[in-house]
Amino acid sequence: MITEKSSLKNENEPSCLGAVSGSALPDGWLDWNTLSLDQMAEYLKQKYKFSSSGDAKCIFHLIEFYDKHK
Repeated sequence: MITEKSSLKNENEPSCLGAVSGSALPDGWLDWNTLSLDQMAEYLKQKYKFSSSGDAKCIFHLIEFYDKHK
């Protein structure tokens, strides 16, 4: 299981990153394997929305394509 500590108190984090009920993980940790593609796309949109990097441009084009073809 891939886990990563998430800053759940950060207002910039999307609501899809809330704690998973019934999870055996400690508070503040998120099991990324439980997220849907929609939740992952929303997370990336929020994370890169103010970035002007080449990575952010690629991510936004991939998300646009995903949204158009889902």
